[in-house]
Amino acid sequence: MAARIMEDLYEQAGGDPVPADIQFSVHVRVDYELLVLVGGLRDAFAYADTMEPCYTPHGKELAEYIANFVESYNWSNPDDRHDRRFVHSVRLLMEVEWRTIFWTPGEIRHLSDWAHADLADLG
Repeated sequence: MAARIMEDLYEQAGGDPVPADIQFSVHVRVDYELLVLVGGLRDAFAYADTMEPCYTPHGKELAEYIANFVESYNWSNPDDRHDRRFVHSVRLLMEVEWRTIFWTPGEIRHLSDWAHADLADLG
């Protein structure tokens, strides 16, 4: 599902409100939680203040658009609002974050795999 979502997100690039040079990465935790990381944005576009995690109006519009887009792949049980395919969040990255090991544009990272690998190393 994450691969389909990311592929479709890239197809949105260049359309309003998604800038053409945007990049995405998806982190999946235990096949339930999706975190969509968005890079390729200038801090001036995304952040009102880089010292406070506060998006500009353009950044907020973009984050909400992406969240709604991702939500369109979801389903929920009308009798149990906690019974969902997945929960998700969107985070616009600051320019400095593009150079970290956590930023892997175009990739899907399964965070549960890292946790299992770390536990195996301890044994």
